[in-house]
Amino acid sequence: MIVKSEKLLWKYILFMFVIFLLVSIICFIDNVPILFSLMMWGLTFYLLICITISLGKTIIMDEKGCTLCFLKYQRTYKWEEFKVKHMDDRRNIYHSPTDQAPYSSFVLFSVKELHKPKNMLPDTYNCYFCPFSFSFFYVYFKVDDMHSSKPLPYPEIYTVDEKEFLEKMQQWGG
Repeated sequence: MIVKSEKLLWKYILFMFVIFLLVSIICFIDNVPILFSLMMWGLTFYLLICITISLGKTIIMDEKGCTLCFLKYQRTYKWEEFKVKHMDDRRNIYHSPTDQAPYSSFVLFSVKELHKPKNMLPDTYNCYFCPFSFSFFYVYFKVDDMHSSKPLPYPEIYTVDEKEFLEKMQQWGG
């Protein structure tokens, strides 16, 4: 089973890159002090890199374990190595489309203990607190509004079919 974020994600990353360029141009045109403009440039660039790495991985799962890949770097784990295997289902908590409904049910795997706040979604934790980590991964289950005919306002981030995923995990012992 191979899991990736969808192609729409790259449009968001391109949008972040445009913001990065605009911040750079504004800082240099408006005679903003060099130290401040370098800090803004650095912060924007850092966030761009964090989002690209944390949401641009490919997850390859099979009966032996899982491999996390980004460009040419990859890290493989056996299912027994994961100390944290946590399923969180928040479908009954969210009631409106603005309540992060598509990301209301997920499974998190980690080889070490995570210090993620309970109410924080794993993609947020990954992007801002440990973007370069290859020691954990997560998948979101597709929810009903992801199957609508209208284009979605958000990218699919590591989404899987719940039934298929749970069957595979039961077979593989994950």
